[in-house]
Amino acid sequence: MGRCDDPRLVVGATVHAKAVHIVHYAECARLDGSLAGTKLVSGTVASVTRQVTNGRSMTGSTATWDLASGTVSCAVNKCVETANARGRSGVGEGV
Repeated sequence: MGRCDDPRLVVGATVHAKAVHIVHYAECARLDGSLAGTKLVSGTVASVTRQVTNGRSMTGSTATWDLASGTVSCAVNKCVETANARGRSGVGEGV
């Protein structure tokens, strides 16, 4: 499997992840109840960055995820709420 075969490195590709890897477990439990640990969500790759620092190559990607509480954009363990259909903050509350 080469770089071209990995959908996480293609801008516009659909990717999947567990919801608890994107938002806090408490938020997932509020939305999905007992299925909070197994809920899968789909997202779209927004950007891919490649850089070399001190002889080490690093590849990072940013994806946009559509959740019930709004749209979330995540890049390397940093998630930011970008829009919310309900008009209230759902991601990152109480942090």
